[in-house]
Amino acid sequence: NSVSNSLAGDGIDLAVANSQLGSILVDTNTISDSFGRGLNVELNNVTGSPTIGVSNLTVTNSGLGGVTGRGVSIAGTAATLGDVTLVNVSSDTTTIEEGVAVDLASGTVGVVSLFNVSASNSNADGILIDLTAGQIVGSPITINGFGTAVANGNGGNGISVNVANLGGTAPALSISDYLSVGSNTADGILINQTTANLASIGIANNQISANGTNGVEFLGTGSSVTGAVTLTENQITGQIAGDGVRISQVDEIDDVMTFAFLRNTITNNSAGNGVNFVMPSTTNLNPSIVAAFTNNTISSNGLNGVLMDTTGTVGSNVAIDFSFISDSGTANPLNGAFANNISTNGRMGVFVNADNTSSVNLKILGTGTANTFSGNSDAGVGIQLSDTATGTANIRNATFSGTLNGALANFNGDGLAVVLNDSSTFNNAIVGDVTLKNTTFSGNAASGFSLTTNSFSTSNLLNVRNATFTNNTGNGLTFLRNANVVP
Repeated sequence: NSVSNSLAGDGIDLAVANSQLGSILVDTNTISDSFGRGLNVELNNVTGSPTIGVSNLTVTNSGLGGVTGRGVSIAGTAATLGDVTLVNVSSDTTTIEEGVAVDLASGTVGVVSLFNVSASNSNADGILIDLTAGQIVGSPITINGFGTAVANGNGGNGISVNVANLGGTAPALSISDYLSVGSNTADGILINQTTANLASIGIANNQISANGTNGVEFLGTGSSVTGAVTLTENQITGQIAGDGVRISQVDEIDDVMTFAFLRNTITNNSAGNGVNFVMPSTTNLNPSIVAAFTNNTISSNGLNGVLMDTTGTVGSNVAIDFSFISDSGTANPLNGAFANNISTNGRMGVFVNADNTSSVNLKILGTGTANTFSGNSDAGVGIQLSDTATGTANIRNATFSGTLNGALANFNGDGLAVVLNDSSTFNNAIVGDVTLKNTTFSGNAASGFSLTTNSFSTSNLLNVRNATFTNNTGNGLTFLRNANVVP
């Protein structure tokens, strides 16, 4: 069908309320210039677990009346639905509301699948899945662009998934293969899983660029993910006012959250960090944050390449376990690298700043070429511990070079820098491989490696072996004791 110039309502309106329903299928339609919504499927208090299918639909210029205006809307309150599937659907230009929305708050739904769904130039979010306070009885939630779909130029987020307070089966969530998620006013991709449990989250093979705030943002207050949050082979570049990847409030639950960054390119996010773990909790919880970075390029970001900062968190007891791994098996597809390259960031390549009773275990290692930390400011890799925080590190197969002396206090341009304050401890650390000479510190503005202990802090059983220190402006190695330090 071809539907155009609907001057007083929606292009196609399918409304069912307080009834049992078998199924709905909308296939092969073109809708343009609608006063209200392009396609409006409204399902309130529907029962019968009907399947909802929309396929081969093109919608343009919705919301001309300025009251409602989604290009495609599958919505309802307190509905009991089966699977919801959208295939080959696009919306271009809404003067109000989202481009494509599956808005089933407070209802029950089966599997939710969006295949090759695009939304551009929407007034609000481009693509929205909102299951707030609902129940899901199927898994997974899948958004797959099949290498051709886009979510560009929208007034809100490019793709937004809201599963806050979701009940029922913990679903797996995946967002993959978008040709472009770019130039959106807010985030490229936003996932809000506040007080919800998910089986896993996968973000893969997306091109995310030039969004107004963050490239990818996870809002995880009081949430958990049974498996891992995995980002694989995404290009996340040029966000305007935020971070490449922002992981917010994952400290607000007593649980383990696992993150895997595999072969991503996260660059040129000019006002933010490449990857930022934001920890604003005001509660005394005991989370564990485990993150592994393998063969990523995280470079030329305005602030740090990777930031984990627990300071300002009331009563923080965060267990931080970070690994930076070079893998000889699979290269980064953009540059062919078999290692992490975390370089030329406006501040540190990696900065872990932990306080209270938090703990840090930082590992740099792997079987590929050397992980590279080059041309960063303040430190290539920096660890700062305060209060009674504890830490250790195992660092090998890495190159720290060309670090600049930036503006951050306590750090002066070292390749690798550890600063201990108060009564913190840093014990049993290892720098260098047991047999291979594959750890190099060269051409840094200060020392190659520095360890500074202040107040009553302690550092014991440090082992530096088979490392090479050359052409550093300061010392090759610096060990500085201040105040009442315990040797």
